[in-house]
Amino acid sequence: MRYEVHVGRLTGEDADPPLEAFYTAALADSTYFEDAEPPPTRTTWTLSCPTCDADRDLTVRGTRTYLESVTCPAGHTWTPWPGTPARGRQTMEQLVEALDAQLS
Repeated sequence: MRYEVHVGRLTGEDADPPLEAFYTAALADSTYFEDAEPPPTRTTWTLSCPTCDADRDLTVRGTRTYLESVTCPAGHTWTPWPGTPARGRQTMEQLVEALDAQLS
Protein backbone atom coordinates (compact mmCIF):
# COMPACT_ATOMS: atom_id res chain seq x y z
CA MET A 1 0.00 0.00 0.00
CA ARG A 2 1.25 3.48 -0.87
CA TYR A 3 0.84 6.32 1.63
CA GLU A 4 0.73 10.09 1.31
CA VAL A 5 1.01 11.63 4.77
CA HIS A 6 0.80 15.35 5.54
CA VAL A 7 2.89 16.24 8.57
CA GLY A 8 3.17 19.51 10.44
CA ARG A 9 6.81 18.89 11.30
CA LEU A 10 9.01 15.81 11.16
CA THR A 11 11.64 15.38 13.87
CA GLY A 12 13.54 12.46 15.31
CA GLU A 13 16.56 11.32 17.25
CA ASP A 14 19.68 9.45 16.23
CA ALA A 15 21.79 7.41 18.59
CA ASP A 16 25.56 7.24 18.46
CA PRO A 17 26.29 3.56 19.32
CA PRO A 18 30.07 3.95 19.86
CA LEU A 19 29.48 6.90 22.15
CA GLU A 20 26.73 5.03 24.01
CA ALA A 21 29.11 2.08 24.53
CA PHE A 22 31.81 4.41 25.85
CA TYR A 23 29.46 6.03 28.38
CA THR A 24 28.08 2.66 29.46
CA ALA A 25 31.62 1.50 30.20
CA ALA A 26 32.50 4.81 31.86
CA LEU A 27 29.42 4.65 34.08
CA ALA A 28 30.42 1.16 35.18
CA ASP A 29 33.60 2.73 36.55
CA SER A 30 32.40 4.66 39.59
CA THR A 31 35.16 7.28 39.30
CA TYR A 32 33.73 8.70 36.07
CA PHE A 33 30.86 11.18 36.20
CA GLU A 34 30.75 11.25 39.99
CA ASP A 35 28.88 14.54 40.28
CA ALA A 36 27.41 15.04 36.83
CA GLU A 37 25.41 13.24 34.21
CA PRO A 38 27.26 12.07 31.12
CA PRO A 39 26.73 14.10 27.93
CA PRO A 40 23.84 13.00 25.73
CA THR A 41 24.52 10.29 23.16
CA ARG A 42 21.61 11.22 20.91
CA THR A 43 21.21 14.03 18.45
CA THR A 44 17.87 15.53 17.41
CA TRP A 45 17.08 16.32 13.80
CA THR A 46 14.29 18.14 11.94
CA LEU A 47 13.57 17.29 8.33
CA SER A 48 13.67 20.39 6.15
CA CYS A 49 13.62 21.18 2.46
CA PRO A 50 17.14 21.34 1.01
CA THR A 51 16.06 24.10 -1.39
CA CYS A 52 14.06 26.54 0.76
CA ASP A 53 14.65 25.18 4.29
CA ALA A 54 10.89 24.76 4.98
CA ASP A 55 10.39 22.37 7.89
CA ARG A 56 6.60 22.50 8.30
CA ASP A 57 3.57 21.31 6.33
CA LEU A 58 5.50 18.60 4.51
CA THR A 59 3.95 15.80 2.47
CA VAL A 60 5.66 12.42 2.80
CA ARG A 61 5.07 9.66 0.23
CA GLY A 62 6.05 6.02 0.27
CA THR A 63 5.16 2.56 1.47
CA ARG A 64 5.35 1.23 4.99
CA THR A 65 9.00 0.28 4.42
CA TYR A 66 10.21 2.81 1.84
CA LEU A 67 10.26 6.62 2.01
CA GLU A 68 9.85 7.62 -1.62
CA SER A 69 9.77 11.43 -1.45
CA VAL A 70 8.97 14.53 0.58
CA THR A 71 7.39 17.72 -0.79
CA CYS A 72 7.45 21.11 0.94
CA PRO A 73 4.68 23.73 0.66
CA ALA A 74 6.64 25.50 -2.11
CA GLY A 75 6.46 22.34 -4.24
CA HIS A 76 10.09 21.21 -3.94
CA THR A 77 10.32 17.40 -3.91
CA TRP A 78 13.31 15.42 -2.67
CA THR A 79 14.29 12.07 -1.23
CA PRO A 80 15.83 12.49 2.21
CA TRP A 81 18.74 10.34 3.33
CA PRO A 82 19.44 8.69 -0.06
CA GLY A 83 22.50 6.91 1.36
CA THR A 84 20.70 5.70 4.47
CA PRO A 85 17.65 3.64 3.47
CA ALA A 86 17.22 2.33 7.03
CA ARG A 87 16.47 5.84 8.28
CA GLY A 88 13.80 6.35 5.61
CA ARG A 89 12.31 2.92 6.38
CA GLN A 90 12.19 3.67 10.11
CA THR A 91 10.61 7.08 9.47
CA MET A 92 7.89 5.59 7.25
CA GLU A 93 7.18 2.79 9.71
CA GLN A 94 6.72 5.34 12.50
CA LEU A 95 4.51 7.58 10.33
CA VAL A 96 2.29 4.68 9.27
CA GLU A 97 2.01 3.44 12.86
CA ALA A 98 1.00 6.93 14.01
CA LEU A 99 -1.51 7.20 11.17
CA ASP A 100 -2.99 3.78 12.01
CA ALA A 101 -3.28 4.79 15.67
CA GLN A 102 -5.16 7.98 14.71
CA LEU A 103 -7.57 6.07 12.49
CA SER A 104 -8.41 3.37 15.01
